[in-house]
Amino acid sequence: MFQRVQKAMKNQKGFTLVELMVVVAIIGVLVSIAVMSFGGSTDSAREGAAKADARSIQSACLLIKSENMNDPSIDLSWDEADYTRFFDVVAMNDKYDEIEIGEDEEEDYCYVVVEYENSIGEAVRIDSKGNKLQE
Repeated sequence: MFQRVQKAMKNQKGFTLVELMVVVAIIGVLVSIAVMSFGGSTDSAREGAAKADARSIQSACLLIKSENMNDPSIDLSWDEADYTRFFDVVAMNDKYDEIEIGEDEEEDYCYVVVEYENSIGEAVRIDSKGNKLQE
């Protein structure tokens, strides 16, 4: 009787339940690893987009500044120590209220566009205390 069952088992083709469970478990582990790595790449992509937005705004503001540099009626100077005269901090775009980039809380800074009384703006890098950082 036992030999008959063994012959019947040898003739059957396919996978056992244990083999299928092992394959499903391996696929589950691979999917979880892929999801975790994808989450990290979206964060770095978002940060890269924020940096690109900041550079674009900075370039546009510097272009405006250079176009108006020869107009004596427009004051393009600013006091390096006093940032309280900036009237408005303009949002970078509709995705960001501000763009924070940094490794830890002490190193955080953001690019903001500041508008002066004469509507000439410039993108500057400001730390969390409001101090301008050197490029």
